[in-house]
Amino acid sequence: MLAPLHERLMQRQVHITSVSFRTGVRLFPLWGDVKIDDSKAATPGPSSVTIVLYDQSTKIVGRQTIGARGRYRFTNLRSGEYDLAVESNGSEITRQRLIITGTTSDVRQDFEFEWKDNSGGKTNTASVVSAADFYDRSAANKSLFEKAHAAVEKKDYDNGIKLLSQLVENDKNDFQAWTLLGTLYLVEEKSADAEKAYRTAIEIKPTYALPFTNLGKLLLTQK
Repeated sequence: MLAPLHERLMQRQVHITSVSFRTGVRLFPLWGDVKIDDSKAATPGPSSVTIVLYDQSTKIVGRQTIGARGRYRFTNLRSGEYDLAVESNGSEITRQRLIITGTTSDVRQDFEFEWKDNSGGKTNTASVVSAADFYDRSAANKSLFEKAHAAVEKKDYDNGIKLLSQLVENDKNDFQAWTLLGTLYLVEEKSADAEKAYRTAIEIKPTYALPFTNLGKLLLTQK
């Protein structure tokens, strides 16, 4: 059973910077610690999680699998907006929007989760405490979501839109799929479709920040 999240998100700056001397472009490191606390569970938590870094176009910049009490680090990042996602057992459990600017130093983002016993199921397994942004998909829809991400990585946006459209047809409540669909429409310069997708995601999950952010940017460009 997925329970409410006890998650600490922390961003802080320390005095370390990285500069590309060859190009003169300032580059930045992003790092943080991940901790899964299973002290209150009868069974141990996962031994590892995967950290995935996306750029503004949803292209995967980097992916790292670390221990449940490990540290991730991405280097040589240009200024811009990124999404940092945490995955466990093949499912995304949280996603955080980061903005790296020319005045930013080293950027740190920590994640802390609890692992609790499943009290409502037939087994004694435990589940990572879900982030508010977690969405549990069926096996078929999970496959569609992963294929859509793979299409985006290849810049095959038309196929990504097709796959996500099929996904939201199967499950109209998948706010993450609606959000990504809006971003792909935006890349394809289909502003009306992008706005509709973002507004759908917001209606489904008003606490999910990413579609609000993207919709705001979209509306500003239309002024």
